[in-house]
Amino acid sequence: MPALTLTLALSLSHAGPDPALQANVKAIFDDACVACHDAGIDPTGPDGVDLESDLSKLVGKKSNVTGEPMIVPGDPDKSYLFKKMTGKGGIKGETMPLGDDIMPADKLDAVRQWIAAMPADAAHAALTGLHGIGPWTADIYLLFCLGHADAWPAGDASPG
Repeated sequence: MPALTLTLALSLSHAGPDPALQANVKAIFDDACVACHDAGIDPTGPDGVDLESDLSKLVGKKSNVTGEPMIVPGDPDKSYLFKKMTGKGGIKGETMPLGDDIMPADKLDAVRQWIAAMPADAAHAALTGLHGIGPWTADIYLLFCLGHADAWPAGDASPG
């Protein structure tokens, strides 16, 4: 299960954001973020977020600084990546990109839409596709690790 908390094998090409939106967000990150957050970054360091490679790997990854999920599918306001870009929500350290002004509203809106378009059911399907992960475990992971209050484990009932 430790590997699960580091990365969730979620393919955004099969479900979720429209490919044009995804390409736009990739271009935003390439332009403003990849100079510091490239594929060669130490993933265990405080700034260990690779924004150059497969962005879907950010789903399920926790911030090395706060332990908050980098991306919560469907919920930009609970996504630490978005909080760092907007400066809202109790971030640690400075707003990103470091040393620059906050990104223009149209770019932030694109990132917000991209995260909002990621469906939790795609995350559930990706989790249950992993050997040994069943529906109950996937629901618990989504509920507690990614903050999806709507992912109550099916079949759970109080005794009596």
